[in-house]
Amino acid sequence: MDEKTVTKAIIDVISKMEASFGHAPPVLGSADVPEEKCVEFDSKMWTVAITRIARTLSVSIPKDVAVFGRRNGAGITIAESARKICKAAQPKPQFLQAAE
Repeated sequence: MDEKTVTKAIIDVISKMEASFGHAPPVLGSADVPEEKCVEFDSKMWTVAITRIARTLSVSIPKDVAVFGRRNGAGITIAESARKICKAAQPKPQFLQAAE
């Protein structure tokens, strides 16, 4: 998993979430801060977004990783979020199916 793949997943998930609220999907890039470009994307939606991003990437993202939000008063960009996910994400365990 690389930052480009994660960035795309973040943008896709946030765009779909905005559209589900009836808003035009924002034009987002890696340098954007989602909370500043999206109408409905706030701290109440972060957990939903993180869960959907993890599902899209087939990984687990630890709950203590601050993927979105503010750091020293500045918003976290999509690129920073992608780096955090790449660093912290763990592959989901693969379950074996019993032979028939």
